[in-house]
Amino acid sequence: MFITSIGYYIPDGRITNSDITEILVEDNKEHFSKEDIEFLTYSCTRKFEFLGIETRSCCSEENGDHFASMAEKAARKAIDQAGIPPEEIDCLIFSGVTNPFREPSFAIMLAHRLGIKTGDFFDINDTCNGFMKSIDVAGLYLKSEKYRHILVATCESPYDLKNTLKLDIHIENTDQIDNRLSGLIVGTGAAAMILSSDGGKGRITHYGEQRTSNDWDASMLTLPGTAVPGAKYGDTITGFWSDGRLISSSLIREMPEFILRKLSEWGLDAQSIDLFIHHQLGNNVTFALMDKLNADHQKAPVNTFKQFGNMATVNIPVNLAIADEQGLIKKGDSILLLSSSCGLSYALLHIVW
Repeated sequence: MFITSIGYYIPDGRITNSDITEILVEDNKEHFSKEDIEFLTYSCTRKFEFLGIETRSCCSEENGDHFASMAEKAARKAIDQAGIPPEEIDCLIFSGVTNPFREPSFAIMLAHRLGIKTGDFFDINDTCNGFMKSIDVAGLYLKSEKYRHILVATCESPYDLKNTLKLDIHIENTDQIDNRLSGLIVGTGAAAMILSSDGGKGRITHYGEQRTSNDWDASMLTLPGTAVPGAKYGDTITGFWSDGRLISSSLIREMPEFILRKLSEWGLDAQSIDLFIHHQLGNNVTFALMDKLNADHQKAPVNTFKQFGNMATVNIPVNLAIADEQGLIKKGDSILLLSSSCGLSYALLHIVW
């Protein structure tokens, strides 16, 4: 299986740390004391400084950005780069944590917008691993020779989802501040990749994943008032809750062993990897993983978290595309894509460029 092309779109809008703090204060000022508000503001400042985030990408009103338009722009770029007519794309797989479509699939609507009239169109929901899982599924189709060209696309627009569902960011007490803040590092964007059975920029050689269910509720995004018996945030969940400390510590503790085990199975080692493309949760997580792998930090040069935030499913393809644009990838390079998601789940993809 080969990567034929990668397209992406990041909107011009930006939400600053100060904007996020103001939203939190506004949504909680009626029931928080002056001291609580001061503590909330202090917590925001320290959390964002620690993570190294300054802004998050969001839709630009001037450009008329919305979920469908961003996904279409990224997909069209991938199609144009590949030079493949839309009618030759056999399958379209779409993923996205903030996908607003429940019926029909977003994939079939996107196919219509792209002029792909017939084919296999469906959505995958695998939280932040959605794009990687889509590649895994696409690989099975291509290996079976059922399809020749598959378009894998993704889009995230978390702040539109907040507005659409009319979600506030209510905090009952100061102990919940970190659970709300961890969900406010998200960003907006779209990406698409065309995978083909032959030829292309990079050859995908291996895919591996690990899933556990012990911390299934470490991070949750539900429709308002969803009943979730036994969840750590209560039996009824509204909006987005996340235990960032648990997720980060688990990832740093557990993912290196998984990576090293899979690399060994594939006849590779961390030192032979030329470029690491990480899910974007901040340099503290990225470089802690690199240290546990005894890998040079310079092998993970692309960091979009500071400017764009955590774009969930969009992180991996955007960072790979940026590395290619910046000339950081040479022919023959060994590249490892490292994805993580709530559940908790980890995924690896190895590419030879």
